[in-house]
Amino acid sequence: MEEFDPVGTLSLIVREYMDEHNGALPRYIVVSPTLYTWLGDITREEWLLRGNDPERTPQGRVLTDYGVVRMQIDTKLSDYDIIPN
Repeated sequence: MEEFDPVGTLSLIVREYMDEHNGALPRYIVVSPTLYTWLGDITREEWLLRGNDPERTPQGRVLTDYGVVRMQIDTKLSDYDIIPN
């Protein structure tokens, strides 16, 4: 069984969305509470590794290869679902 790569999956989903919407980023992504926390932790870690001010870490947002995207929670989603909007 393969492990789930949230960053790789997110990047693929955002790229597909952009391809279908003339290069526009999604306004936000919808994820489960667990994935929201997981992606938030990854974003905070990456933010700090880039030498940014920890006080200015994006809250409720995730860094992607294409820009910063807001996150929303849907408790009905599985921990593997990422829905762009």
